Amino acid sequence: MSSVEEGHEAVKAITSVGNTGSIAFHRRVGFDVSVIDDYNGPGRPLAVFRRDLPLPSVGLPRR
Repeated sequence: MSSVEEGHEAVKAITSVGNTGSIAFHRRVGFDVSVIDDYNGPGRPLAVFRRDLPLPSVGLPRR
């Protein structure tokens, strides 16, 4: 798992645009979703999810 302490600022996931179960799940747990055309080659769009990690209560500033 990524963490801010390890220098990570966000988590990213990718799935096919037809995987409605995965898209619904990721939206429910707070991911933003974008469909990126040609991500997996010409005519092959993918759904790309991103969720920022929370900053620790003390310590590391974002880069």
